[in-house]
Amino acid sequence: MSHRPLGPRSRGRSGPPERGPLAEAVRMLARRPLTCAEVRTRLLDRGHDEAGVEDAIERLGTIGALDDAALARHWVEVRSARKGHGPRRLLRDLEARGVDASTARRAIDEAIDSDGLDLGAVLRREAEKRVRGLGSRRDRRAYARVYTALLRAGFESGEIHEALTTHFSGSGEPRNDAREGTGIHDHDLE
Repeated sequence: MSHRPLGPRSRGRSGPPERGPLAEAVRMLARRPLTCAEVRTRLLDRGHDEAGVEDAIERLGTIGALDDAALARHWVEVRSARKGHGPRRLLRDLEARGVDASTARRAIDEAIDSDGLDLGAVLRREAEKRVRGLGSRRDRRAYARVYTALLRAGFESGEIHEALTTHFSGSGEPRNDAREGTGIHDHDLE
């Protein structure tokens, strides 16, 4: 028996989609918040024509049901608070979801300015949590492990080093560059 892979525009259906693009988009948005780009991609993948998809996106945007800026603000609040993500990771994740860079940056700035998001406190909390997981181990390798995790979480190198200095000083490790000899460099992790 021959199996034909189901790719975009061929999800086992023959002929046009059963619902119009607006109804399909409303149904998608009822399940979870999506960006304009995500709705566009999904509708096109389901076989809707481009003009109908653009019309549906415009109509949903007009009534406020599809708002990349609002989604980005919510994403920043939730991901920084619950997942401990820093600004670089937040920006990268939003751009991956199709939010343009300026809207993503504005969401981060608004969360800091208006909503009182303290990314320094988020970093300190995440550093403390990861250091606690090390037990009593405070060597270069432990530093590298925590440092790398925080860098992947989207925090800046200098801020990470500053946050970790209190946890790794007094253990015989150099305070000015505990990464020395670990082989970790910022450009390797971006």
